[in-house]
Amino acid sequence: LFGPDLPSETVEAYIERTEGWVAALHLLRQSPPGGAGVLEPTGILPPAEFVEYLHEQYFSKLTEEQRELLVSTAHVDRVDGDLGDYLTGRNGGWAELALLSQRHALIIRELRADGLSYRYHQLLRDFLKTRQLQLGAARRAELHIKASAWFADRGDLFLAMRHACLAGQDGHAAHLLLESGGVQYGFANGAHRLAACLELLPRQLTYKIPRLAVAKAY
Repeated sequence: LFGPDLPSETVEAYIERTEGWVAALHLLRQSPPGGAGVLEPTGILPPAEFVEYLHEQYFSKLTEEQRELLVSTAHVDRVDGDLGDYLTGRNGGWAELALLSQRHALIIRELRADGLSYRYHQLLRDFLKTRQLQLGAARRAELHIKASAWFADRGDLFLAMRHACLAGQDGHAAHLLLESGGVQYGFANGAHRLAACLELLPRQLTYKIPRLAVAKAY
């Protein structure tokens, strides 16, 4: 598939990116983003031929409700039916996700310690993000803000802050951290988790707010 002269690290990177999905490997190999015979697995988006494949063979054949569900949840790492319903304002997310995962290998059903959820194959997620761009900046910001509120309600401070920052709401992200106790969040959950949250914020904002500066020093 790749040829004998391709560096092993490049092959491994592509296998990781496609999660071993053979059709994707073939399409990416046929249409390398760096030119004929060159593979660059670090790109954010798949090549044009693969985007066209996903549109023609998969996305265009879905119902309007299914397309809206996938595009509206492209920015979250994992989704369940409740989150899907919250982001779209519709009902039936659980049934749609179950059906979609049964019909296509690019939507993966995962039973984790915190319950059942679904994950989109990275290549599908990249494709869906291009579709989400077409919604416009205001709608994308709204989806991130809604995701932030969802994760905040469920006690996942890092994801709540990350989506707030992606919506351009750094001040709100800082507020979420301060509401969670600031440095006390580090005492309760570990300095590494506090550090990860602080890394999401612009440095000038961190040092502008005394409680955040103390958390940074900790």
